Amino acid sequence: MKKLLLTLFLLISAFSFSQTSDFDKKWILIDSLEINGQVETADKVVSEIIKSAFRKKDYPQLIKAKIYHYKFYQINHENSNQYILQDLNQLISRIPGPYQNLALSYKAGFLYQYFQDNRWTIKQRQEISNPDENIETWSINTLQDSIKSSYNKSLENEKKLISLPVGDIAELLDETPLNRKYRPTLFDLLAQRALEYYSNSGNFGEVKPDQEYPFDNQQLYATTQSFVELKFPAEVLGPPEVKALKLYQKLETLHSEDKNPEAKVFAQLNRLDYVNTYYSENVKWEHYTTALDKLSEEYKTETINALILYTLAESFYNRAGEIDENGKLLHPDFLIKAFTLSEEVSIKYPNTDTAQQALRLIRSIKQVQLDAKIPT
Repeated sequence: MKKLLLTLFLLISAFSFSQTSDFDKKWILIDSLEINGQVETADKVVSEIIKSAFRKKDYPQLIKAKIYHYKFYQINHENSNQYILQDLNQLISRIPGPYQNLALSYKAGFLYQYFQDNRWTIKQRQEISNPDENIETWSINTLQDSIKSSYNKSLENEKKLISLPVGDIAELLDETPLNRKYRPTLFDLLAQRALEYYSNSGNFGEVKPDQEYPFDNQQLYATTQSFVELKFPAEVLGPPEVKALKLYQKLETLHSEDKNPEAKVFAQLNRLDYVNTYYSENVKWEHYTTALDKLSEEYKTETINALILYTLAESFYNRAGEIDENGKLLHPDFLIKAFTLSEEVSIKYPNTDTAQQALRLIRSIKQVQLDAKIPT
């Protein structure tokens, strides 16, 4: 859980407006105290920031200070989950959007980490018809409902979240500038956090057969224009897989309208990868590579094509070692294809972060000992 809170702190830094000199001095002092193991003293300084930030309505500073406080509280208290949850609920009720949305996303992340850390114990708990506020008594259904509700609420008031460019308010960002252009708005970032939860089927129990989404529609691999028109039957709207697909529809629609090719392609690539993970037909590999080829052709004059080509190269590389029951390579040409595509990226787009990824993949390919002859 401490790891989670540190991550949350790094993320909240993404939304910090330029800090006043008074806050700057306090944060320098807090970091120094923490390094020297004076956690209790550091937490007292954090409490000063919390009071001051509330008074000044400096919500970025307030949330940052709260996250620090939770981290210190965990160090000093063995059972901290209930306190942190209650304090987060109070914080959410007292701050306006979009900071409320941010805090809701963090609450969802906190609950999700609690679920991961205590999965076995939680599964043994009895279902209670009217669960109270004590998280230590929640059943798996109660906990999952709270996680889903928090993520869903964090994405409310879309227009306000969309209108808030991350770059305009970010002084510190845990992501690289590369990722910032792929997720340019607050909605992008909060949607991605929700997608990380909904995209993991291991977070959820079994779905009734008549409510399962079949994942056999080729339109799932289609261009954005066709994909966003895909309708889902009413009986399958509940499963997390459909929630993830509908979120991808929103992201691709958003960046089609704002004509942001980098953010749009980034969402498309993530959607295609997600679909390919769960697609039920045997031809999914053909659908996937065909979709990437079409996407590359559409954006062949754009720098973002480097990321498309690299994604295709990586997919060939990941399957290059597959063998049949006799130990014979199933795809003897895949490593060569991965090398060729990686080389194309490094040559055509030399000054991009993707080119650096391609060069690393080329080095990995050269190290692989296969029967295929790799060009040098």
